[in-house]
Amino acid sequence: MLAAVIAAPVLASPATATRTLPSSVESGAEFDVSIQASGCGAFGQVVETLPDGFTYISCTPGDVGVEQVGNTIKSTFLGSASFTYKLEAPTVDTTSTYTFHGVVKDENKNEYPIQDSLITVTVGVTPPETYTLTMAVNGNGSITPPVGSHTYDAGSVVDISATADSGWRFDHWSGNVADPSSSSTTVTMDSDKTVTAYFVQVSGTRTLPSSVASGADFDVTIAVSGCGIWGQVIETLPSGFTYVSCSLPADQIEQIGNMLKFTFLGDSASFTYRVKAPTVDVTTTYTFQGKVLDEDRISYPIEEDEISVIAFNTALTNVGLVGADSTVTGISICSYPTEDLTNVPPDLDPQSAYTVDSTGTGTFTLRFTDIANASNTVVYKVTDSSWTELEEVTTSENTVELSLEVGDPVIVFATPAALPAIGGDAYFPSMLGLLIPWIALGVILMGSITWFVLRRRKA
Repeated sequence: MLAAVIAAPVLASPATATRTLPSSVESGAEFDVSIQASGCGAFGQVVETLPDGFTYISCTPGDVGVEQVGNTIKSTFLGSASFTYKLEAPTVDTTSTYTFHGVVKDENKNEYPIQDSLITVTVGVTPPETYTLTMAVNGNGSITPPVGSHTYDAGSVVDISATADSGWRFDHWSGNVADPSSSSTTVTMDSDKTVTAYFVQVSGTRTLPSSVASGADFDVTIAVSGCGIWGQVIETLPSGFTYVSCSLPADQIEQIGNMLKFTFLGDSASFTYRVKAPTVDVTTTYTFQGKVLDEDRISYPIEEDEISVIAFNTALTNVGLVGADSTVTGISICSYPTEDLTNVPPDLDPQSAYTVDSTGTGTFTLRFTDIANASNTVVYKVTDSSWTELEEVTTSENTVELSLEVGDPVIVFATPAALPAIGGDAYFPSMLGLLIPWIALGVILMGSITWFVLRRRKA
């Protein structure tokens, strides 16, 4: 009996293996499955049956032999083993749970089951689709979002706005925006988009003489741009100035006291209006003020301009003041009798003369009209019987324009002296005066010839 017991074999422990894997993964994700096997003897093998849709990728360490047959993975190893194999989960539309089966074999190919494992494959969250909004500016102004590139989810509705700098006006957006003409609007991000805010400079200029004569009419020219579909210029006349007329139609002009409103259609306009200067006893400087209104009735100032009204007195109808330095405080002009002129150069024939009384300092320019033979006229200033030809004189068919300095007392318009008409009372004396030098020369020449002949005879 004892011998029988001693001869009985010792029973070996069965082979075991455990499987470790995540409880859930996202659709299409990669994940690891870890195997721990023992009790197999000299060598062993783990046979795993993958659920449908799972894909084998790799195994570590590299000394484990792997054989794949369909969805069966056979991993062979020496002794005990610990290894990991990588799989890819199937792509699913709905969350699904799968079961892993497997066995471990010892060196005698005895099979021992590995406990089943469950894994849930969830529907993955797809990253949202995005688009790029590129913001730009043309002109002077700021925008929201600022200049540059910005990323938004597909379908987003983005608020955009534009603010013009001083002296500028928002005009429009380019690009696919909800309202291109509104400074605040939206962009729907259904694709990559580029949006540009366009700003236009609003400007207004006024051109008028630097000086005019007391009580004279003169023109003021206005030029504006950047107003939009319509605009308006509002001018404030200095006290004492009177509105006369305008190149715009009457229905585009409104006068309220000394305020003038000029309305026009279109982005820009250029027009002229005429005013009458006040009558002054001394030279006075005035300031013109105004502003431009754009299509949104936003106001933009026009730079102020000064004009000097010169005290200018004359009963003559053919003379006017073209311009003067603001330091000229008064000008008075009257006719001067030509017969009272003294020390007249012999080569001049005075046609008319004027006394010019001026006060202050500086220069001024006069225009004389209805001057006969103006293109052949020379102008002199006469001081204490001293005659000096003026250099700054411009003549045309019947007009003479000249510049004077304050203090020039008398000016004379003259033409070159002409020879008397043949047969006139002064014709003979005049011709005699021309011939006398030639007669004298002939007498001298004849005397010399006579002396030479007589001398030769004596010899």
